[in-house]
Amino acid sequence: NNLASDLLERPLSDLAQPGLRDALARAVELAQRLWDVAGTWVQRERARYLSAMAANALGDGEAGAAHARTGLALLDEFDVDEGERVDRAFLELELAAGLRLAGQPGRAEALARALALASRFGAPWLDRWFTNRQARNEALAAHYGR
Repeated sequence: NNLASDLLERPLSDLAQPGLRDALARAVELAQRLWDVAGTWVQRERARYLSAMAANALGDGEAGAAHARTGLALLDEFDVDEGERVDRAFLELELAAGLRLAGQPGRAEALARALALASRFGAPWLDRWFTNRQARNEALAAHYGR
């Protein structure tokens, strides 16, 4: 997780480097496989979030949207008390980014859901994290000409 997260934060120009792209894809795949085997549903859901971010960073919006939807499905199934609303907001944000990159419909609705959830965070550090992630997704879309 940490390796993949660090690679995700590299400058956008680094995403053109085949070695970095390969390392990111492999790190995310390994993290997801390990959490799928040994993790709780929350860890599996967060691994899908990481996978969605990585796919979007690599310009694969279809995979990004698919991973985000899988994470959201885990929340739908297991988060009966809605204790993971923050996770849902970030997954919706990645779903919107993936749909945009893939040129698929539904981006506006996913973004609206993400923004509605984020408006209730009530913690400045979470607001900053969400805003930074949203800005990064905008930069990725521009980077990939979307």
